[in-house]
Amino acid sequence: MSYCNGKCEHLNEKKHKCELTGERLTVMKYSGGIAYTVHEHRGFCDKDLEVEDER
Repeated sequence: MSYCNGKCEHLNEKKHKCELTGERLTVMKYSGGIAYTVHEHRGFCDKDLEVEDER
């Protein structure tokens, strides 16, 4: 599983969807002292795999 950091240009936050793969993402929201939202891919994001190849 990989997490989308919110800075990905392919993330559609309103639809909770990756525009690159067309995959609907799992959403986890937390609000307490600090509030945040995390989007999670079920597999690995194609963009993350490209970064791994460049290393």
